[in-house]
Amino acid sequence: ALSDPVTVNRSNSLLLMTQVFYIVGAFSYLHSVYILFDRKKSWFFYFIVAYGLFSIPFYFISYDKSGLVNAFFFPVINLELLRLNIQAVYHRRKGAVILLLTSILFALAIVSYIIFTVDNNMQTAALLESISYILPGIGLSLFYASEFARTAVAERQRTMEVEKLSADMIAKEKEKQQLLANQNETLEKQV
Repeated sequence: ALSDPVTVNRSNSLLLMTQVFYIVGAFSYLHSVYILFDRKKSWFFYFIVAYGLFSIPFYFISYDKSGLVNAFFFPVINLELLRLNIQAVYHRRKGAVILLLTSILFALAIVSYIIFTVDNNMQTAALLESISYILPGIGLSLFYASEFARTAVAERQRTMEVEKLSADMIAKEKEKQQLLANQNETLEKQV
């Protein structure tokens, strides 16, 4: 329950679990962007994976310094996201601008979080930290919504083209039948 006293061990284990989930979520997000843009994983991706995995046991080695080690993880992962999104925009990948803007907002939230933490304004820092964690999800949602809308519009256009072609073929078939009927009538008159 929320009223139960929280021990140091419980607090530390909850913090560790939170960090593990954040790191796994960040890997998943980065991996999905690689798949989404059909990119081969770079050496930097594997560096980020190694760095993230290293930061988890670092909580057991030096708890006081673990926050500092983990503080660089999200800016580093965002550098790779920015690189992938800039490449996708450069290659004119539809919807990539949405993810690029999301990465920029994510970077601004992280930098602002660091500034407010250094300034010891912990309430604003906590708010910015929360915002930075939901931004990638919002960006992906908007990206997929635009993909769905683009697909729906393309399907509607194809349906209209098929209907037009069908109407044209029916009109031509009727014209042929009328021509054959006229020819048959002419032949009957001649006979």
